[in-house]
Amino acid sequence: MADVIDEYLQARPAPALRSAIAFYSGYRQRNIAPALHRGLPSPYLTLIFTIDEPLTIVRHLDPDQAPASYDTVVGGLHTTPVLLRHDGRQSGVQVQLHPLAARRLLGLPAGEIAECDMPADVLLGTAVDEIRDGLHRAADWPARFAVIDRVLQRMSIDAAPVHDDVRWAWSRLLRTGGRIAVADLVAETGWSDRHLATLLRRETGLTPKRAARVVRFDRARRLLQEGGHPVAGIAADCGYVDQSHMSRDFVAMTGYPPLQWLARANDAPALIRFLVDVVGFEETVVYGEGDVVHHAQLDWPLGGGVMLGSVRPDGAAQHVSGPGTFSAYVVTDTPDELHTRVQAAGADITMNPHDTDYGSRDFALRDPEGNTWSFGTYRGEPRKTSSEKRRAAHPVNSPSRRRGDRVAADPRYAAGSAGVGVARSA
Repeated sequence: MADVIDEYLQARPAPALRSAIAFYSGYRQRNIAPALHRGLPSPYLTLIFTIDEPLTIVRHLDPDQAPASYDTVVGGLHTTPVLLRHDGRQSGVQVQLHPLAARRLLGLPAGEIAECDMPADVLLGTAVDEIRDGLHRAADWPARFAVIDRVLQRMSIDAAPVHDDVRWAWSRLLRTGGRIAVADLVAETGWSDRHLATLLRRETGLTPKRAARVVRFDRARRLLQEGGHPVAGIAADCGYVDQSHMSRDFVAMTGYPPLQWLARANDAPALIRFLVDVVGFEETVVYGEGDVVHHAQLDWPLGGGVMLGSVRPDGAAQHVSGPGTFSAYVVTDTPDELHTRVQAAGADITMNPHDTDYGSRDFALRDPEGNTWSFGTYRGEPRKTSSEKRRAAHPVNSPSRRRGDRVAADPRYAAGSAGVGVARSA
């Protein structure tokens, strides 16, 4: 069997570029399982230079854009995930670019490429060939990062300055982790809410409200991945109204509720094989070394999925409740067939198929780690329409809300919510 290569290194750019670039991420993988990967929203523009294999995007930020492969990609700020695929081999450098530096390095404001991705040579021209050639020739990661430093420093231009209020508002959003109220941003600039929204959207592609949402999500995601933080505590610390508010944002921006990031296992490879080979989940991505799984994503055919990993010996990145305490409800149209299959494979059935008083056909099992999985046909109640939400929040006799505080329905949330749902934590 060929040796597995799984390299990842993060580094700061040259000092002259640090006001424009947060960091470089170098990666090289060989002979790992083919996988799909979600590119998640963040407060940075994404610029990727591949080294060998092209980058394949199977679902763009623009849903009408056809899947394609690229040697280089640049993507604007976004609020939904992009889906990428590799065949077990990939290598390149990802540049995390501050959006207010887009004029300086890309020659246009970040707002002009918001919610879209494109080949980087559209904006950088032949410089991308120079960078990729240098990446091929470089002997190690520091040398590869130095290639990008050299070319981007040379390409940096004296662009039109970013409006002072936009720079100040963006800085405030980052420093507060997205917790600052839009009304406070507006009051501190002295502009109207509409004018500030226009300025920020023109420069970054996001209004203050949407920008705060992305910054808040990015911080919450990082805290979840660190482990050891109660989910309710993360929601409160990051400025969400409650845990369900955070869950809605996670579903909209990742396709998964936050608890589905937290499944931990003593024997993660065995749990993955059980869920894939016996239950019927699809193995989308598994990263790790030997018997240790750093991160795995398993998707359910009807939608949704679960993310899991091994318990770390040092106690890091653990779910607050520990292995064996995860519970989930999984929607299936054929519970009896699924029950027959998993029972024949020796699964620990904790509840046989039965009809419930709410019209579902359900059964339950316990996986090798002790987690409880319920399967059934119940898909939940229909989501409220935007008008129903407004009526519930503001009865007829109540004063109307300010224009800037109205809640808009997000159809992407509804589209990403089917499939696995975390019913409870035991």
